[in-house]
Amino acid sequence: MWYVYLARNRRGDLYCGISTDVERRIKEHNTNKKKAAKACWSYKPVTLVWTSHSYKSKSGALKREAKIKSMTKADKEALVKGGSDA
Repeated sequence: MWYVYLARNRRGDLYCGISTDVERRIKEHNTNKKKAAKACWSYKPVTLVWTSHSYKSKSGALKREAKIKSMTKADKEALVKGGSDA
């Protein structure tokens, strides 16, 4: 199963990504420079603030990730605060 997640770095920026193991991915962002996203590594630590429901395919998760990345910061913050995963 694939998941879309939002992580917040120490500057307060939100980073959107996908993974089959979100906890492992957050750990990589914080501890493994080669596997971390630059936005996360440069401003670590990052913390997980939101996770989507699961997707059976990577393609489905990538589509949701693209939709979230196109959202405004306010809309992303609404997701974090318990908004729907629409």
